[in-house]
Amino acid sequence: GSGTVTGLGEPEQVAGLRVTTNFGEFLGVRPLVGRTFLAEESDGPHNVVLVSYGYWQRRFASDPAAIGKALTLNSESYTIIGVLPPSLWTLFPADLVVPWDRDRLRRADSHLGVFGRLKRGITVEQATAEMNAVAKRIAGQRLGRKGWGVTVAPLQDVVVESIRPALWVLLGAVVFVLLIGCANVANLLLARALTRQREVAIRLAFGAGRWRLIRQFLIESVLLAAIGGGLGLLAAFWGSDLLLRLVPSTIFIPNAAADIVLPQVHPDATVLLFALLVSLGTGIGFGMVPALESLKGDLNESLKSGARGSAGDL
Repeated sequence: GSGTVTGLGEPEQVAGLRVTTNFGEFLGVRPLVGRTFLAEESDGPHNVVLVSYGYWQRRFASDPAAIGKALTLNSESYTIIGVLPPSLWTLFPADLVVPWDRDRLRRADSHLGVFGRLKRGITVEQATAEMNAVAKRIAGQRLGRKGWGVTVAPLQDVVVESIRPALWVLLGAVVFVLLIGCANVANLLLARALTRQREVAIRLAFGAGRWRLIRQFLIESVLLAAIGGGLGLLAAFWGSDLLLRLVPSTIFIPNAAADIVLPQVHPDATVLLFALLVSLGTGIGFGMVPALESLKGDLNESLKSGARGSAGDL
């Protein structure tokens, strides 16, 4: 939700989040400064607050002395106890985070977002089935819950849900561009291989093995693919930084008083590995055709045609 902060200059409307006190331990959050919530802070109202990294920069100029200071949120005084790391903003886009107390949590009923961890070996489908069994037992005790169920979704799916269609379209476009580029390069390599048939014939006549010649062609094509892949990675790193500057980081939702924070898509180790595999795969796959084509035909005819061409030039 949102709240109004006063006491730090001009009143400001901020995005807020209320969490259970095991928030830091559950997610492995290590504050940049200060601490997260303590378990006993769920016993009755405790007016303590965690601030986001952005809010700490904006309001306190990244001053560590902000820990222990008071701010007024919705006319209640809160004490700042910690600063959240900047990486948490993508998952929890909130300036201020405050704890639930148990009584208020019970009154909140079902208006909550719940995070859980799967045990090793347990699938999302198994967890969904178990949670729905629990929901049925609750419905047997509370008539208002009849027909209710539970959907368990992987966290990563939820984070990229708003941009998943755009990412699939972008991936499809990239695949088509890759295939077009590979086809063009393969045609060029094939044309070059046809002009090298006499060279190949001479190598074979002097005892070169066919596999050795194929390996030479593959090395040439893989080298071209590796150079192209490297340039593509440079463009990806540069392009992702440019997009972060040009594209808004949030999308406002009308009638909900909230924003969707767009995940910051950027190249990582998985992208590097994928680019390496694609470069090697395309280099081998589209280099094999010209290599095999250059070995086709009759050896004697290739040598004779080359000799006639040389004599004619003379």
